[in-house]
Amino acid sequence: MAVFAYKGVSEVGRSVAGTVDADSPRAARARLRERGIFASEVNESTPAAATGHGGRGPSLGRRVSPRELSRTLRQLATLLSAGIPLVDALSSLLGRGLRPMMAAAIEAIRSDLVEGESLEQAVAKHPAVFPEIYHGMIRAGEASGALDRVLVRISDHAESNARLQGQLRAAMTYPTIMMLVGGGIVMFLLA
Repeated sequence: MAVFAYKGVSEVGRSVAGTVDADSPRAARARLRERGIFASEVNESTPAAATGHGGRGPSLGRRVSPRELSRTLRQLATLLSAGIPLVDALSSLLGRGLRPMMAAAIEAIRSDLVEGESLEQAVAKHPAVFPEIYHGMIRAGEASGALDRVLVRISDHAESNARLQGQLRAAMTYPTIMMLVGGGIVMFLLA
């Protein structure tokens, strides 16, 4: 089975992009139609090309933002709490205009689940998207049957992490500017 990168439009008219496993481009288009995605482009690809870096694992300096992770996990939790099976919920997320790195990870996780892996095992293959701190929580959520509630907690944590990062950046801006100005003054006086 090959991996095909696609671009298309979802049933609600949003532009979507991602990857799909299929035997041929025709089979890939059929699979996408089943999900309500009308493909404008389908090209054979490798998992490395689909994720935008060298493979399914992490890439130095390339991570999904905590806000994007929070939003995606909250949507997944909502779908699960509505009684939608996990694989179908992940398929539904793919039609919602995710960024390429997140879409590729969700597609790979969905494929791993179809092949019989647990969600925690599938998520562990994508540390650039899902930090290691969340793996144990996902395992506990699967074991207890409260995955939707655990995903909401993880989403809350990612959101608070994003807020903290923003505050840290804001707090570091003034000292950085003052150091640059001070360095400029010293250079001016020495010249």
